[in-house]
Amino acid sequence: MQSDLFKAPAEVTAPRPQNIQDMFGLTRQVWLEDCRAAAKQLLQTRESVTVEDVLLLQPRPEFIHRNATGSIFSNGEFKSVGWTQSKRPQSKGRYIMQWRLK
Repeated sequence: MQSDLFKAPAEVTAPRPQNIQDMFGLTRQVWLEDCRAAAKQLLQTRESVTVEDVLLLQPRPEFIHRNATGSIFSNGEFKSVGWTQSKRPQSKGRYIMQWRLK
């Protein structure tokens, strides 16, 4: 019989990744939530934000695919309010969306 000393508290027994894909999926979700919090923080001092503004505060980890960046504003809390040109040289001036809270 195992002693209670070795049992994890209930708070710690939250969903654990079953494999490496689960681990990266959980990490992706945490990163997205951090990005959304950064966007909300920026919106306290300005009218709108872009994905570039958010990525300056919360850079995307290399192991998270770049397409995941598109999910930052897709949780229903934000609305698109226009377009602006990208400031990143690799984007070559393409237009990116501006966002606000709903």
